[in-house]
Amino acid sequence: VLNPFTGGEFSVCVMDSDLVGTMFGSAAAGLLARICFHPVDTAKAKIQCQGGVARSAPGMVFDVWKAYGVAELYRGFGITACGAIPATCLYFTTYTACRDVLGPVVPSAFLTDFSAGFIAEAVSCVLWVPIDVTKEQLQTQMELKTTQHTGSWNAVQNIVRERGVPGLYRGYGATLASFGPFSALYFMFYEQIRYMAAVPQDSSGGAWLGTCLSAAAAGGAAAFLTNPLDLVKLRLQVQSRGEGLMEGRTAYQYPTFMAGLRHIWATEGIRGAYRGAAARVWFQAPSTALTMATMESFKQWYLGH
Repeated sequence: VLNPFTGGEFSVCVMDSDLVGTMFGSAAAGLLARICFHPVDTAKAKIQCQGGVARSAPGMVFDVWKAYGVAELYRGFGITACGAIPATCLYFTTYTACRDVLGPVVPSAFLTDFSAGFIAEAVSCVLWVPIDVTKEQLQTQMELKTTQHTGSWNAVQNIVRERGVPGLYRGYGATLASFGPFSALYFMFYEQIRYMAAVPQDSSGGAWLGTCLSAAAAGGAAAFLTNPLDLVKLRLQVQSRGEGLMEGRTAYQYPTFMAGLRHIWATEGIRGAYRGAAARVWFQAPSTALTMATMESFKQWYLGH
């Protein structure tokens, strides 16, 4: 580009239109999916934080709705709604950028998608972890009796007052250890299913349906396989010793992620490790389907205009 002051030339960095389309599409998709499926996420959290016989996801949703109303099912939605737009945007734009960079240098498409998915999760955890910590404490406080947060902002204030800003990042390593493999497996499955099913890259009805089915299959499979990791992550983020503002004491006290995983396998067995797996699949499969279909639709609309 010609510099009007010196007469020389300088370069201008223009963001790739596909990446911009991903930004707009993912921002809209992230919020929409959370609005629709937050009650299922709440049911999953309530199932995973407890011992004893696990309730089914539909049964938990019905029981909570009947006993406490819709408000309890949407507990923690405030911070989720505020954070979902930037976090989802960061997640998908990081994945798209990493895939573009890794594609030409990594010999395997499987490894490219797997690595880009893991990196996307590692980067977006900067935003997702505070959202998860706050949301999950709100979702489980009825069962655990460990906190008395009145809402999302009050929960953030209480956590910072009790533990400082690092308290909002409680379980960061555990989140990366659980959602890192989930995202890696999800994108690897998703891209391969789309390729094998020859899903068209346009805005047609066939493309939308193919994207939905591919994302649902990939999200459900990845959610089921990584459920034990998600279970430990959630318990680490909500466990309490009954000190300070954290009034109740949880039955589990895991010092580290691996210690928690070993303890669950030793005391609860494989059924315990997969506690809440059906609820997690029930949340992730339709949620990822709606997210990807919405994002692709918005992206194709943006590219077309």
